[in-house]
Amino acid sequence: MAPTLRPGAWRSILAPGLVSLICLAILLGLGVWQLERKGEKEALISRILARSKVEPPAALPPTQSWDQARDEFRRVRVTGRFRHEAETLVHGLAAGEVPGRALQGYYVLTPFLLENGGSILINRGFVPTELKAPANRAAGQVDGITTVTGILRGSEPRTMFVPAPDPVR
Repeated sequence: MAPTLRPGAWRSILAPGLVSLICLAILLGLGVWQLERKGEKEALISRILARSKVEPPAALPPTQSWDQARDEFRRVRVTGRFRHEAETLVHGLAAGEVPGRALQGYYVLTPFLLENGGSILINRGFVPTELKAPANRAAGQVDGITTVTGILRGSEPRTMFVPAPDPVR
């Protein structure tokens, strides 16, 4: 004799079945999103590599004509003077010598007064915590007119977690 289901037994598997289908749909959506994101990242990396090999132009693009898609990640060369007294330290982590152990320190952001007027902010790189004080990194405190070649970056877009700028603070 064939086994029979007792009346109402299908109800006991309905809820787990629906939950499983919902989870499957979510996981498939996340998988598609990951593949799209991978494509975006690969396109960004190839754009950065291509632009990093091009000789920098004679001048920065004017602020009014800045186009992030066209100008970001391209090499630029600027001449001017660092304003070391106005530098900002941003706490961060960098890859340490031991895999899996991050090195604590700061990214040094220094205003740079351009020779032809105006100013830009230059990320001068990462320094470990021991080199936080400018006196401990005197070799990096370049005085006078200097020429810097680097990669042009735009401002990061503001997210809902980033407050509006407050110059008074």
